[in-house]
Amino acid sequence: MSLSELMYLIKWDLKINRGLSWDSVRAMLLLLEFRSEQYVYRKLSTRPHTSTRLIWTVFRAFGVLFQWFLCNSNIPGPATIGRGLRLPHPQNIIIANQAEIGEFCTIYQNVSIAWTSP
Repeated sequence: MSLSELMYLIKWDLKINRGLSWDSVRAMLLLLEFRSEQYVYRKLSTRPHTSTRLIWTVFRAFGVLFQWFLCNSNIPGPATIGRGLRLPHPQNIIIANQAEIGEFCTIYQNVSIAWTSP
């Protein structure tokens, strides 16, 4: 993922979630944190060094705390989510690392997107 792709995704996410309500502000902050985490993960996942794992672990730990305190949610960087994700009520959203969500998807509160192994 390049920096221009990151900015493109953020632009669409902010455009879809615009508004002045508290939920819109929390959704925008949550998506900004998720997209930055996604960018760092994509950049560091191609490098197998121990130092990059440490950087990712620290970045992810900060992201978990930020998402948890902001809206009790967990959207990890390895998840693949298309542009224009809409979060009308961003509280209690749990998404698995392996999740693949398409473009212009709407996810409401109290949703878990996970997988089970066979």
